[in-house]
Amino acid sequence: MTLFRRCVFVLCLFTCSGIALAESTVLASGDETFKIEVGYYLPSFNTRLRLDSKTLGVGDEVDMEDDIGLHRELGILRFNGHYRFASRHRVLFGYYSFDRSSTRIIDEEFQIGDQVYPVNTTITSTTDATIIDLHYMYSLAKTKDYEFAAGLGLHTISWQWDFRETGGGQATTSKATAPLPLLGLSFDYTISQNWRAGALAQFLALTMDGYEGQFTNVRASIEYSLYKNIALGFGLDAFDMDISEDRSELQGRLRWSYTGAQVYTNIYF
Repeated sequence: MTLFRRCVFVLCLFTCSGIALAESTVLASGDETFKIEVGYYLPSFNTRLRLDSKTLGVGDEVDMEDDIGLHRELGILRFNGHYRFASRHRVLFGYYSFDRSSTRIIDEEFQIGDQVYPVNTTITSTTDATIIDLHYMYSLAKTKDYEFAAGLGLHTISWQWDFRETGGGQATTSKATAPLPLLGLSFDYTISQNWRAGALAQFLALTMDGYEGQFTNVRASIEYSLYKNIALGFGLDAFDMDISEDRSELQGRLRWSYTGAQVYTNIYF
């Protein structure tokens, strides 16, 4: 059974079991002060990394899944929510992290940072990424049925890349933190008393001295209210980033994308 089908199956089980619990007085969308979301996210990754060197020059672009062997799919917990401090004003927040590792005998030579790894070298690689979101959203239009908002915020990503030759040989480590300023749009629609749908899009394109980057993050979701302030939902996320830098810890290029499904529980109060 694929990851997508597993998500749909779990959501259907929860929804069917919760129909009997649904009350006639569900908290209306937009009336909440806090929303807390806890979900299980199943993304599929595509990662291409190039680490340059001041002495060896431009490094080789490495496909982290195909060349190095990092797992392409990974299940994680994901936390999101918002604080509505006025009828049309919200602060969105989110946190999640990815930790992947692999050991593989490489079948071609790679220059990674200041090191060159020959063919048939056994490399143990790890990558850790932590994402923290913080955004302000203002509702341009708000009724009892829908809410359309726009805003800006920071999508902060902290990475650590580590490549080590098995047996205590050469190693390459790189760290970087990128606080990305983003513009955002969101739309939430009340389908019926118990069903809601939503969409969120965030984007950035920036070029400045020593830095160039493009970023998009899109999410669509649908949820069913089991109780007055508890809902179960299913969502799809698509993330794509392409950044290059030559003036900080990264000194290279990272092309990173992932798409995945998520099942989650929302608590409104």
